Amino acid sequence: DSSYGSLRDAIKSSYMALDPFRSLNRKMVESYVGPTYGSAQKRLPKYLNKVRQAVIAHMVLLGGSRPHVNISSDYLALTAFAHHFQINLNNLLKEIVIEKTLRRWIFDSFMCMGVCKLHLADSGYVANEGDLSMDPGSPFASNVLLDDYVYDVTASKIEAARFQGDMYQITMDDLKQGVKDGMYDKKVADTLTPDRSRLGQGHRADELIGGAGANQTEYDPPIDVADIWIAKEGQVKTFPVLDRSTFEI
Repeated sequence: DSSYGSLRDAIKSSYMALDPFRSLNRKMVESYVGPTYGSAQKRLPKYLNKVRQAVIAHMVLLGGSRPHVNISSDYLALTAFAHHFQINLNNLLKEIVIEKTLRRWIFDSFMCMGVCKLHLADSGYVANEGDLSMDPGSPFASNVLLDDYVYDVTASKIEAARFQGDMYQITMDDLKQGVKDGMYDKKVADTLTPDRSRLGQGHRADELIGGAGANQTEYDPPIDVADIWIAKEGQVKTFPVLDRSTFEI
């Protein structure tokens, strides 16, 4: 419909407007990795990498260890609950390895912009009411690369953005399971096929260190999708990505 078309055009326009920042990010990553790391083009020799030293120093300073929470209550009746909640929350932070996510967040901030996505991750299916099973999800924090991120650049501040979103990949098995769970529209899912040529074009920062796109014949190639938060609806919707280079959905 027209609203979807307007959203699609706005996302594409905003993503293209962010291209200078993605270019800056790639240049900063090149400076950080130095001339002898990765499979990218040859770079000029650099014998003392000041960028790398500065980034590592601040990562140690700001994210050297896992954060812990301390929960208490002024009400005696809630003291025991607060203590148990503190233990469980600290166990969750350990389980999701939050310190690793925070360190990558700090690293991305030095490179240009750090983005962290809070969401529910798979927690495994549990039995509910006998023969019914479900995945209740588990709180999780994930890093979002700048190459995969878009937001409404026409907004004067991030709180006023009409949309924000990120691209990521899921396997065909995940897609089929999502259809069964009612997460994805079956009619749309049936039209999707893996794209083996989605990466490896040399324009992503993570390709500079021999990561994404290193293997064009990878096993079980994924499907490209995007989560888009729409402010006026207060919802996150998932769309198939037709073109990663322009964030076309």
